[in-house]
Amino acid sequence: MRGKHNKRNMLILGVFIGKDSGVALIENGFIRYAANEERFSRNKMHTGFPHLALRNMFAYTGVSPQNVQRIAFGGLSQPSEVETVGYAEGEIDPFRKKMGLVSRYLGGLMETDFAYRLFLAFQRIRLDKSGIEAQLRSYDLSVPIHFIDHHLAHAYSAYFSAGFSNCLLYTSDGGGDGCSGGVYVASPAKVERIAYTPRIHSAGNFWMYITILLGMDPWKHGGKVTGLAAYEPCREAYETLRKFYSFSSGRFHFINKNRLFLSPAIEHLREIMKPYNPAQIAYAAQKVLEENMVGAVRAAVKKLGQNQLALAGGTFGNVRLNQALFTLPEVQDGFVHPNMGDGGIALGAAYALWHQECTAEAADWVQNSSRMENAYLGPHFTEDEICAILEGEGFIYDYYENDLANVVAAELSADKVVAYFAGRMEYGPRALGHRSILYGAKEPAVNDWLNKRLKRSEYMPFAPVVTEETAHLYFNGLNQLGRAARFMTVTCDCTPLMKQRCPAAVHVDGTARPQILEKKENPGLYAILEAYGALTGDPVVVNTSFNMHEEPIVHSPVDALRAFTQGNLDVLVMERFVIRKSRNENRFN
Repeated sequence: MRGKHNKRNMLILGVFIGKDSGVALIENGFIRYAANEERFSRNKMHTGFPHLALRNMFAYTGVSPQNVQRIAFGGLSQPSEVETVGYAEGEIDPFRKKMGLVSRYLGGLMETDFAYRLFLAFQRIRLDKSGIEAQLRSYDLSVPIHFIDHHLAHAYSAYFSAGFSNCLLYTSDGGGDGCSGGVYVASPAKVERIAYTPRIHSAGNFWMYITILLGMDPWKHGGKVTGLAAYEPCREAYETLRKFYSFSSGRFHFINKNRLFLSPAIEHLREIMKPYNPAQIAYAAQKVLEENMVGAVRAAVKKLGQNQLALAGGTFGNVRLNQALFTLPEVQDGFVHPNMGDGGIALGAAYALWHQECTAEAADWVQNSSRMENAYLGPHFTEDEICAILEGEGFIYDYYENDLANVVAAELSADKVVAYFAGRMEYGPRALGHRSILYGAKEPAVNDWLNKRLKRSEYMPFAPVVTEETAHLYFNGLNQLGRAARFMTVTCDCTPLMKQRCPAAVHVDGTARPQILEKKENPGLYAILEAYGALTGDPVVVNTSFNMHEEPIVHSPVDALRAFTQGNLDVLVMERFVIRKSRNENRFN
């Protein structure tokens, strides 16, 4: 059945308000724009209405509010409008606090279908649709607003970017709209939910509790736990922790055996893990998460007969878990939505609505065009704009009409730290070569001194970027991992050559989280890698996010200049401008 609108002019705006708010604009399936509020507000994981991102979307695309034909709002629950993060948010919310107390005595009830329906009904009652509508109407948006389930939006974000016509979709996070995950079978005609994960069994909450236990911010530092997990394997810590977690092979989800939620869950973990240090606890948690999520997903893959797997939700920010899932013998190919956390909800909601409104057109598109080729979906700045800012701020620069790749490669081969700013801003949490810090991968000590310079944790490994043609020389298992590795969403086992020649980008466990770069998606960075490879023998460099610690990745030239100066970096490349020093460095200190 054909949809209500001709596919040539269906323009849908996706909006998400909550942890990592954002907006997305799709036109007949193609992404015109996608960005998150944190990049503009400079407040990491920004919570609240994405005013700045929405304004930038209109300004950058030239789309007027009158052009938008539908609005897809991600979520059926009342969104967070205040800047609360982590565990404190759960304690402030009276309903969540009561759930935590109830779990101490009646945790088993919280996994029932009745509890799911009751929780969702309560959240829908709380949902202030008129308030959300008023904020959107203030931008002269007068078209219908459709509210899309949180995990359905996650599922669609994965399906409509993976490029699989038929596949298994698996979502998992801390929770949203009454549950903390879902299992879906996707085909061009429909996306059907087969099972869901009750909130009490949330794998995302498990990781949040562990992160809090280790004294870190659960919304910002979950990846640090994965990095720390490789340092001190401890069988005793793992055996202690694994007693309390399992998985359901029938309902395909992680299981919290104690049925404890929030405060009681954290208190219990603190008690049982007292004998162990942070690295041992991180190791145990990573192993428990992998063991049980792999068990749950594998059961779903086998029972539902799907060998292509697409993932979304904050749990799949865990790159080691993703490697374990995609290397299962039952999985032929795997993909993680590049903005896997709640930052991807706006785009997923837009896709879900488009599929509902224009099923035939969407079905045709998902079979032929849905593979996401790159994540460069935000705004970019012209050379005239960059030049005006450089001169206005007093920075000395060189401009290279030609030969920029060789100039940058020479700086890298001379052991200079190069900040690289070019093209459209990346969508999602990874720097993918448009807002990156680059450094040669040959010096192991870089993990110490560069992390200190950027004020980051010393145990966090740096990720490499490598040309597609040579990637097989440096990483194993790319038949199953290669697509996900294009977006830095999975770890790969390093070859002996990688370990020997590029140790700066190899973690202590022998893995790396690579970006495998195709020439067509980023010809500028690709040319730099080729030139660097010609000088050194290896077209591999460290690629880490261009930002200071606890800040979002840079958005604008002003953000870039500030991070360049505060981080004491050697060289800043912005398009064809190369900056090596400033007349006015104090301006950004």
